[in-house]
Amino acid sequence: RETAPTRAGPGGGTMFGPCRASRRGLAGRAVFLFVALSLVALVSSDADAEEGARSSASTLAARVDNGPPHRDGAPIAPPPAPVDTSEENARRGSVRPAGASAIRFSAEDELHFSPRLVQMLRRPCEAYARNVLDEPALHLQHAAVIFLRHKCRHAPPIAPGQTGHACAELANAVEIDMTHGEAAAALRQLLHERCQAEAILLTDAETQAADAARFLVKDTVRRVAEEELELRDYAGAPMSRENASKLPRLAQDREDVLLLDSKPADEARDGDDRARPRSWEEKRRDAERQRGTRVPRWGWDGPDGDDVKDAGDVEDAGEERRVELMVLTDLYRTTEGTYWRRQNGWLDARNHCAWEGVTCVSPEAEFGVLSLALPHNGLSGVLPQTLARLHRLRHLDLSGNRLRGTVSGAFGSMSRLRVLILRSNALYGKIPGELGAASSLEQLDLSENHFAGRLPSDLSRLRELRMLNVSSNGLTGELPTGVCGLQNLEVLSVAKNRLSGDLSGPAAALGFAGRRSTLRLFDASENDFSGAPPAVPPDAPELLIWDVSKNSMRGSLPKSTPPESLRIFAASDNRLTGAVPAEMFTPKLQLRRLDLSGNALNGTLPDTLMSLTQVRHINISGNGDVSGEIPHEGVVDIRVMRALMEFDASSNALTGPLPPALVGLPNLRVLDLSNNELNGTLSGDNWADATRLERLNLRGNRLRGSIPPELGMLRSLTHLDLSGNELDGPVPVALVTASTLEHMDISGNSLDWSTVGRQGPSRGASDGEL
Repeated sequence: RETAPTRAGPGGGTMFGPCRASRRGLAGRAVFLFVALSLVALVSSDADAEEGARSSASTLAARVDNGPPHRDGAPIAPPPAPVDTSEENARRGSVRPAGASAIRFSAEDELHFSPRLVQMLRRPCEAYARNVLDEPALHLQHAAVIFLRHKCRHAPPIAPGQTGHACAELANAVEIDMTHGEAAAALRQLLHERCQAEAILLTDAETQAADAARFLVKDTVRRVAEEELELRDYAGAPMSRENASKLPRLAQDREDVLLLDSKPADEARDGDDRARPRSWEEKRRDAERQRGTRVPRWGWDGPDGDDVKDAGDVEDAGEERRVELMVLTDLYRTTEGTYWRRQNGWLDARNHCAWEGVTCVSPEAEFGVLSLALPHNGLSGVLPQTLARLHRLRHLDLSGNRLRGTVSGAFGSMSRLRVLILRSNALYGKIPGELGAASSLEQLDLSENHFAGRLPSDLSRLRELRMLNVSSNGLTGELPTGVCGLQNLEVLSVAKNRLSGDLSGPAAALGFAGRRSTLRLFDASENDFSGAPPAVPPDAPELLIWDVSKNSMRGSLPKSTPPESLRIFAASDNRLTGAVPAEMFTPKLQLRRLDLSGNALNGTLPDTLMSLTQVRHINISGNGDVSGEIPHEGVVDIRVMRALMEFDASSNALTGPLPPALVGLPNLRVLDLSNNELNGTLSGDNWADATRLERLNLRGNRLRGSIPPELGMLRSLTHLDLSGNELDGPVPVALVTASTLEHMDISGNSLDWSTVGRQGPSRGASDGEL
């Protein structure tokens, strides 16, 4: 048969130069190899690659699989054989001088290979399912050089008239600078040849079955593909790998060279980063324009006079600059800086204070890093412990990246640090108690990671702490009372963990000794807290949110009045019993959202609830035993609830008529009173006022009378469910022809469809589901 040409590489011709191989393989083995590799949709039958790989399989296995391990278990490449550097051979095969590979791709450089790349070198068949997107281009090129060294050492002498040679390919691979795509393609071609060789050695087409080769290829690819998927999920990559491959990369140089890019920091490099970084004077002016807002400001707001004074008292500015440069460079290399979304100025040795996300004492300073902010920037890898050596650092924000590993207790030695934000990464392990020694810390956000263990009580030493967010982790144990008793604490969120115990003590600590609490937000939802529901601290004039929903608390709601500032009160999905206390609601209460759903509450709805002037969302659904009538005209004036947008009291035992004033509230969008025992009729003039009503669910009640024609005139109504009642009379034509309705169910009634003619169903008057 004719031999297929080898795959073209970046150098043209063959992989690295203008040469073509011309060896032939055995026909039977080639046919079997095509069948085996077709199991994984890899239709590639390089005949010359098969022959070359087969001829060197045993020695290459000794080099790759059985070589002496180094620190990460990767094989250490033996020094390449001397290359013939005569002028004649150099002219024929573009052979470079001997020793060039030892300078650029040494055995010491292999110490920096990732475990994934090491596994690919040891088990080349895994390369079909492994991705190399996160591998630096220089490492991929180095791995290709390792295979080419072997081919060069075992290649036959250059024959007269031969235009290419393995040693020429090696020399070219060492000298050229490959892009990431070129290096990845070259390495995959070499690993493909090696995998082919292993399959051929395991299978003799004349005497053996294909089971061994099939298992080698198919099972390996399946297993590694599953592992790759787990790695992506664990890293929580926010984009597809196809999109990630389009991100700009910096050219890579040797480890001992710092200047990877000579462009000034304010010069455009990435497509999305055309503007220079703003100075802190500009940022300060923006902050001053926003100071009229009520959003709390924590932590660090730019350099101040003390920072400038401290920088002027430094005795050895050169040494401090050297340490900062080393730490930042280590961060870049450890977290795959070439894949960052924003990397303006990084590794430009002229002034690291001008690097993207780095802020020093002044824009002109050459040392004194005060802030390092690289949120949502594509950092991937282990969080470097060396960041703790930035002893001037006030602000550290690495949120929204793909950092993994543990948080070192060394961060507790950063006595000037005010803000530490590591939200939305893949960090794990225990939260170090040593963080309690960071005495200036005001904002600590470790949410949306994989931390486990207890919340350390040593955090109670953070006397300046104003915001603590450890939500969405796997923390266990009790909530430390000392942490809740911090005098300056404004935000405390421990939601979505596995914390347990009684909340009464921590809640009482939030307002201890009768002082005025600074608390604004307390969120302990989605845990396993038990005991009675805690009382809201009454002396917390700035409290906005109190959320203890989705726990295992039992007992009755406290008969206490929360502060008037409270906007959200949520205690849903617990095991609460008893009636809703009338004392919870006062005319001056600024409550916006009330959620008591999913409990076992009983009793009647308090009149004070239906008198709230600011409330927008009320949800008391799914309790089962809340009974009595909904407070209506003559008892309260529901019209004061003009802000109400959603009222859900479904799945209870409410009785009585539907209050007309409730229906006619001008901002009402959702009204769900399904699965109750309401009676009376739907008639009334207030339906015409429900111009914003989108969802009306009254199914499963005992409503009588006819359907108001005004329902068909509501242009915002998209969902209507009146099924399972005792309605009768004609079906309004306007209701059937309403163009905005997406769902309508009026089945289970005794309606007359004759008024709609052919538009009505033909199965009977009780069928009304459209």
